[in-house]
Amino acid sequence: MNERGKITTAPQGLVLLNASQAAARSAELETFAVPTENGAIKSQGLSRAYEGRPTRVYDSGCDCINGKVSGEVWTADNSVGSFIAADGKALPQGWQVNVGFSNFTRAFTDPAVSGPFLSILVWNFAFAFLSVLITFVAGLLVAMALNSPDLRALRWYRVLIVLPYAMPSFAMLLVWRDMFNQDFGLVNSLTGQHINWFGEVWTARFAILLIQFWLGYPYMFLVCLGALQAIPKDLTEAAAVDGAKRYQAFRAVVFPLLLVAVAPLLISSFAFNFNNFNIIALTTNGGPFPPDNPRAGATDLLVSLVYKLAFASGGAQYGFAAAVSILIFIIVATVSIVGFRRTAALEEVNR
Repeated sequence: MNERGKITTAPQGLVLLNASQAAARSAELETFAVPTENGAIKSQGLSRAYEGRPTRVYDSGCDCINGKVSGEVWTADNSVGSFIAADGKALPQGWQVNVGFSNFTRAFTDPAVSGPFLSILVWNFAFAFLSVLITFVAGLLVAMALNSPDLRALRWYRVLIVLPYAMPSFAMLLVWRDMFNQDFGLVNSLTGQHINWFGEVWTARFAILLIQFWLGYPYMFLVCLGALQAIPKDLTEAAAVDGAKRYQAFRAVVFPLLLVAVAPLLISSFAFNFNNFNIIALTTNGGPFPPDNPRAGATDLLVSLVYKLAFASGGAQYGFAAAVSILIFIIVATVSIVGFRRTAALEEVNR
């Protein structure tokens, strides 16, 4: 060792590594430890080391983990595959156990879970259905208004309508989140109000639906405009000759033909909005939350609940999250199958 404390020679039987050689064996250095009385010495980079002391120790006699600092004890519970403390809190580390269908039944039988789960399920259906409905109605009305080739500046109107759909959705969601800010948001500034949009249940849900409407109706506009232009004008002209008024021709001829082309896309839009994680994560994060449950909020969807169960603070409930994911798949698959059968019936009617 020289005057700077750097080792220059190695004892007999050992090899002194230079920096490049040590970097090439970094994986070995990370796992290498020198036992001491209080713990072990481990490397920290290539030039430093530290003496680590375990804060928790496993005791095979009681099949438990003892906290050296806190004195808390976590006992192994083979029914859930975790070490559980006296207050019911579990360590994030666990092991695989066979729980059967308990994760599926827990969503409907456990009082601490079933209430929030069913509430989120109802809101999830309402959000997906209303998102499709309002965007489809708005897109259809705008498409009907801009379906005339004689309209002046038609291309500019269509560009302005499609503009929200062309922008990155994650950036627009962050912009809308700030626009609904209670203190300096644009919405409150323009209306002269001081509404805590994301602090109340129904205002938060209204804001979410409004944001989804702004992001979704350009897509429905494009779909409906293409479907309207594909319908032969001879059919509407024949209906006019038979004495049908415009709204009667639309209801009896145009709309049924439109649904044949648009219905599959409406079903896919429902499935997309049923699992629309981005709009929740980037705006409300599921809030507002009740005082007794900081995990399941008023605007949470099932997909955001799954994320919190698996990855958020206090999560790591991978089994329960996987079970809820399967339930989401069953729900979406059932709705899609029923919807596509209805679409097939529409095709039969219009042949």
